[in-house]
Amino acid sequence: MKLLPSLLLASLISSAAAFAAADSATSAPAPEQDKALAPFAREMKGDYPGHVAGCTVAKGHVTKAAVSKYCMMRTSLCGEGARCGHPGARVSAVFDIAVDGVLATNVKDGAKPPADFKNWRSFKDAGLKEGDAVLFSFYSYNNGVPPAIATLVKAPPAAPAATPAPAAAAEVAYWLGEGYFVKNTHPIPAGGGDCLWLATQDAFDAVFQKTPPLMGGVRMAPVNLADSVALAVIYQGRSVPEMMVTSVAVKDGGVEIAYKLVKPADGSAVFAVPLIVVIEKAALEKAGGAKSVRFIENGKPIGTAAAPEK
Repeated sequence: MKLLPSLLLASLISSAAAFAAADSATSAPAPEQDKALAPFAREMKGDYPGHVAGCTVAKGHVTKAAVSKYCMMRTSLCGEGARCGHPGARVSAVFDIAVDGVLATNVKDGAKPPADFKNWRSFKDAGLKEGDAVLFSFYSYNNGVPPAIATLVKAPPAAPAATPAPAAAAEVAYWLGEGYFVKNTHPIPAGGGDCLWLATQDAFDAVFQKTPPLMGGVRMAPVNLADSVALAVIYQGRSVPEMMVTSVAVKDGGVEIAYKLVKPADGSAVFAVPLIVVIEKAALEKAGGAKSVRFIENGKPIGTAAAPEK
């Protein structure tokens, strides 16, 4: 390695002396800076010697990393790898750093970084390897001396992408299909909780039968699925519970139906009791569309059903 030119050597020695003096002086704490710039706060303070134009903080990446030895005596007999055998040779790392952009500068006319810095030597175990992202500061000079790196650190890992806020539920209008019983030809899973998405009249009529009104009773309007869908859950047990809908909304591409179930004491007979929620297809489309239904009973999910393919 060639000896430094006398002009460059004198410049670096005077710069080091000036910065050492600045370090030893008592000064007010620097204002809070972005975390990325914190390691370079001292260099960015200013008060440079006259031949220093200013300091710049940049980002880049390692294009070459090699471990070597360095002899501090650096006589004409010393070579790379400390072949001279002088005591005090130190293990160092030599990096080539490509410049990817400028983060901050106090150079009056703006920073003009080179495309890269070659053979930058570090005596610290930086743990850097080829491809690693780095942040570094470098000084610019008024006397023709090339820019020189002052501090180099490994770039902090990128912050994880923000988790998008969950989509708000869109309430939809509905009405209840009342006055129906479950046909005994429809199989119900053991324990009940049968969930259904019925998109056609034929599909609905295959499961439910209209209950004849009692003497003097009011005949309920039949469910018509010409422009609607029926979403149903069937409870099966040894009592007839009261099932009250508390909310119907479209959320995350599905309909969510929450209801409260109040069950009396069990008897000996087994009952199949449906809760039928009817929604216009246009209302579903307006709320963003849905491809499934999820039933929430007393705050707990009880089952789902997928919309049939068109």
